[in-house]
Amino acid sequence: MQLHWRLTLLCAAVIAMAMAAVHLYLTRTIRDIVLSQRRDALAAQVRTAADNLADRWEEAAASGTLNEIVNRIGRRLDVRAAVIDAAGKVLWDSDLRVEDLARLANQAAAPEIQSAWDGSIGIHVRDVDTAGKEMLFAAKSVPGLEGGRVVLRLAAPLTHVELLQDRVNRAVLVASALGLALALLLSYNVSHSVSRPIEKLTRVARSVAAGNFNEKTPTVTSSREIRILARTLDSARQSIRDRFADIVGEKSRLETILAGITVGILVTGRDGRVVLTNQTFERLFDVMPPTEGRPPVEMIRDVQVQEAIEHTLRTGEARTQAMTTSGLPERHFDVHVGPILQEGGGTGVAAVFYDTTEIHRLERARKDFVANVSHEIRTPLTAIKGCGDTLADGALEDRAAAERFVQTILAHSDRLNLLLDDLLDLSRLQSDSTAIDVEDFAIRIVVDRAYDSVRQNAGDKGISVAVSVQDELTVRGDPKLIEHAVVNLLDNAVKYTPQGGKVRVVARHLGTYAVFSGADTESEPRFVLETDSGHASGNSNRSAAIERVALEVVDSGIGIASDSLPRVFERFYRVDKGRSRSLGGTGLGLSIVRHAIEAHGERVYVKSVLGAGSTFGFTLPVA
Repeated sequence: MQLHWRLTLLCAAVIAMAMAAVHLYLTRTIRDIVLSQRRDALAAQVRTAADNLADRWEEAAASGTLNEIVNRIGRRLDVRAAVIDAAGKVLWDSDLRVEDLARLANQAAAPEIQSAWDGSIGIHVRDVDTAGKEMLFAAKSVPGLEGGRVVLRLAAPLTHVELLQDRVNRAVLVASALGLALALLLSYNVSHSVSRPIEKLTRVARSVAAGNFNEKTPTVTSSREIRILARTLDSARQSIRDRFADIVGEKSRLETILAGITVGILVTGRDGRVVLTNQTFERLFDVMPPTEGRPPVEMIRDVQVQEAIEHTLRTGEARTQAMTTSGLPERHFDVHVGPILQEGGGTGVAAVFYDTTEIHRLERARKDFVANVSHEIRTPLTAIKGCGDTLADGALEDRAAAERFVQTILAHSDRLNLLLDDLLDLSRLQSDSTAIDVEDFAIRIVVDRAYDSVRQNAGDKGISVAVSVQDELTVRGDPKLIEHAVVNLLDNAVKYTPQGGKVRVVARHLGTYAVFSGADTESEPRFVLETDSGHASGNSNRSAAIERVALEVVDSGIGIASDSLPRVFERFYRVDKGRSRSLGGTGLGLSIVRHAIEAHGERVYVKSVLGAGSTFGFTLPVA
């Protein structure tokens, strides 16, 4: 229901109640006034009539005309007159015949009779059963008769009072109806003039509450108070619009900043439950949004970090906590938990997760590198020093022994030289500033040059090397780096293939697809296994879809156990350390292959079955 109708009905109800109260008051007041006047008049009449009756009582009693006197009093005063003796019996009644008097009840208990016997004029109003209507009674003792116990009672009907009340009621009802109609009309007009602007302002307020700040406040021409309200509402609308725009802008900037931050952020409320996380946190802990309302321990699964959050919530003190996640890959974090303070106390905590996995990996790699290099260098140096000491102690005099020691020194010097060359090559490939001279070249020419490098070793072991690469196949890359990678793969294949084995170099077309590109930041060591479709498997960082070929070196050698496959491209990793050292090599060849190919944005892979040979390959884009 509209506001102006509600106001109109409210005014009508108020007016109706007011008129009902006025009507009740007038009716009772008029009745009291008329009844009071009638009482006074009837009391005067009964006083006069009683005195006259006392003067004529003896004469009337002697002549037997007392009944006529009572009837005459009733007719002249237009009342019902009755004489009641000291016992309460009605002796005469002007409205009844003599024979009917015996049926009347004793009147001794009537209030007006009691008052008359007490010496006063008794006045009382009550219903009369015989008449069936309300009557006014006035009674007074007749002086000188039986000690004042004989009473004259006059009774007058209150019909004229009721008639007057009816006329007053009709007049009040007519006036009320007219007044109510006029009041309804006036209240409707007034309420309409007041409620319409309020309804318009209410619509604007609801629109603002719903987020629509463009609806202008309508012009209001009603009362001054409503005009002030309209101006205030319009000012509030504009202020809320500006504040909302600022909040949206701040929220957008905050979301952009949080999305760009490379550290994980988790914010909790005062109750310790999550209110905000950024994308980095969700990615690091593999959490699917929404995260709001969840306990932190449900996502990070680290009791110590949860205790740090609870401690900061209780005390407001910042804490730093180291954290390591289980699983593959293992991750390391430095977690800083700080309170969020506002006026009145803390409102939550913010936990910042710094991913130190790469730092730990590099530190471990550094330690492993130092240990491996030290070990690789110590062996030839020990041999060189031993041979030198032996020669210094007099072995120079024995020509045959001296030549053997000198050859050992030269061999281990060559091994050190090779180790340093490989370390320099690996360092250059790992450097961010490594220059890749990309050009189109025939892959067959590079493979043939690489084969020339191992031809002597293969021939010495009776290993046949077959090359199945089309002469016209042209790829895109740095031919020197590709040749270096192929040389290392062929050298490995020849080393780990027994006498009379076979080695093949094959180029396979993979078709047009996207291979995995970019450095692996997820784990170390890095390896990629080829899937059945020929695609390299790894992380989800892919380059553009272009036509590619896979160059593979397949041998019939000793093979590699499946648990060693993930580590074969690590620096200094050896599947069989004793066999590897007896065959020579630095343990850096496959690592150099990996970095040379990854510098092109491509990937290496390996497939092997223990005792059945291995396949090492890498992808290249077709020119």
